[in-house]
Amino acid sequence: MTKTTLALVATMTAANAASVSILGNLTTPTLYQSGDSIGGVEVTVTSLGQGEHEWFTFDTGTRLPHDKDLLVNAGPAIAISEKGRFDDEKDGGAITFSFDAPISCFSFRATDVEAGLGLVFYHGDYTPPSLSAMHVTGDAEVSDVIRYEFDTPVTSIDAVFGGSGAIVEPCYTPATSIPEPTTLGLLGLAAIPLLRRTRK
Repeated sequence: MTKTTLALVATMTAANAASVSILGNLTTPTLYQSGDSIGGVEVTVTSLGQGEHEWFTFDTGTRLPHDKDLLVNAGPAIAISEKGRFDDEKDGGAITFSFDAPISCFSFRATDVEAGLGLVFYHGDYTPPSLSAMHVTGDAEVSDVIRYEFDTPVTSIDAVFGGSGAIVEPCYTPATSIPEPTTLGLLGLAAIPLLRRTRK
């Protein structure tokens, strides 16, 4: 597993929050338009090919009619559609995941990425976006689980493909606001006068 922590100023911290699968359990390939939602997450697509800005979900355990390289038996996946078919766009583009609430962690596997996959993480405030390392798997290959944890929660993610490729089992962890240790200390000091009054 590849794990990367983006060290930024912490404003919210995950507190035993469960990981959420964006795609769930897929059985049938499905084509979507840019701006459609799945699993409570809005997905927009910018295709660099000649087709429309469309995306599709599929089970990597089922052979697709137009692309045998995506038969890798790794779980549910999402890709940019080439010309409205169940085929990942060879010219690349970007898939944007927009979350209803901030997240503290994002994980996935990559497959069939030959020309590179980079991620841009947006934090929803005045914090500059964060950039991931470039991921490459090779033709019909699958990466290990890639996991990013955020000190500053993220509200949207761009997955930018230099060519073909798909994201397998994308999952996120909702960020939960909890008091920082300093805040807890101040609350404790504020309670001292109340305790003294109670004892009298």
